Amino acid sequence: MNIQLAQEHHLSSLAGIELEAVKVFPPGRFPEAYLTHTLPLSQLEEGRQRSLLWVALSGETVVGFALVESQHDFAHLVEIGVLPAFSRRGIGRQLVEHCLAAARDRGYRGMGLTTFEDLPWNAPFYHRCGFRIVDERDYPLLKQALDAERADGLQHRVAMFAAFL
Repeated sequence: MNIQLAQEHHLSSLAGIELEAVKVFPPGRFPEAYLTHTLPLSQLEEGRQRSLLWVALSGETVVGFALVESQHDFAHLVEIGVLPAFSRRGIGRQLVEHCLAAARDRGYRGMGLTTFEDLPWNAPFYHRCGFRIVDERDYPLLKQALDAERADGLQHRVAMFAAFL
């Protein structure tokens, strides 16, 4: 699997990956709006321009991606998605490890994310990648993300953080 910074022509593939990836979650886990919602193209383009958007390629086909945003000296893993047909091959882990390495190289103090606490391919997966569940009140960016998710109707979400220093 080839992990690389996203190019402009990759962006059109990412919404389809998001929509397919959400289908692996148990019914009722996401509010209805999330089943058709994808990241705005402008957000993806900004990530691409800032070299914070990576894609996983199988040949020339985009099969996964990860988007990171930053605030001050912290990175935030906003979204990661892999086509279900390519799951359980380590692609998600490669994407996460690539994002962590890039954040370390850029001098960030750590990377945070929000995820489902109880699904094995969510919090337990990220725990194996070096993230720990943290008190969201200690991380304003993560608290803001969780507050927005809860307002949208998402439940059973936690903040996780991987410290570099």
